[in-house]
Amino acid sequence: VAITCSSKTTSEVRVMKSRGNSELHLVRPREAGVEYYVEFCKETLHIVTNLNASEFYLASLPLTSVLSNAEEDFKVEYVPSEGFVVDIDVFSKFLVLYEKSFQLGSVLRVFSLKRNGAVGESWSEDISLKGSKVELDPSPNKNFNSEFVEFSLSNVLTRQRKARYHFRDKSTSFLNESVAADFSYENNGFICRSETAVAKDGTSIPITLAHKRSIEKNGSNPLMMFGYGAYGRPLKLEHCPEYTAMLKRGWVLAWAHVRGGNELGKHWHEEGKLLKKVST
Repeated sequence: VAITCSSKTTSEVRVMKSRGNSELHLVRPREAGVEYYVEFCKETLHIVTNLNASEFYLASLPLTSVLSNAEEDFKVEYVPSEGFVVDIDVFSKFLVLYEKSFQLGSVLRVFSLKRNGAVGESWSEDISLKGSKVELDPSPNKNFNSEFVEFSLSNVLTRQRKARYHFRDKSTSFLNESVAADFSYENNGFICRSETAVAKDGTSIPITLAHKRSIEKNGSNPLMMFGYGAYGRPLKLEHCPEYTAMLKRGWVLAWAHVRGGNELGKHWHEEGKLLKKVST
């Protein structure tokens, strides 16, 4: 059993055996600015943390060292070369990291697990379908012995759909196969693309644009821009029926991913809060 106590900037986890009169064991003492979150598999603790780093990565600890109160450093298992880790799911034979990058979109990184639960080989799957970046939301994956992981996909051109990634044959399928065609909507006269704008301090701000492919880029089209930039929350690119109606009428929709959110990682949040809030 794991018990997590966390705030916006720090966390700590205690674990205990689920049977018998077991005491709580602290995984790592709380430290200002350091967050870590724990998942179990057999003899291994899989940890997502930002210890000594600006972004989250995957680390591990042997369960025995925690239960014996031994002070052992986290073992770094995987650090994304681009983007950052946003969530984790652990199964009996596989571990899934949900990664995000503004340029790459949503990416699944899958690790095979050894008999003791430690990570083995890994591979990544870009789930930006048909060239369109999508929002990925993990589903409640409650079957520890599952051979697939479930999640939801959507973007501004496509309503949310449930999907599965199958570990054995490394394929993605939809719970309703007919919905796969919905992702071709972008190829039927509309486009969702990325641009950047330069802020006053020289920082490049990512912007997502959606519009008709045939639109004339002459500066006279009606535009609606969305923005947020607070609490480390991303500006989600979710499908709404009114977006479709506006796009058909020639509107350009823009989402400005300003500092204060986490579209580019934890540092993007840090650059838009407290005394730096003016940059939002």
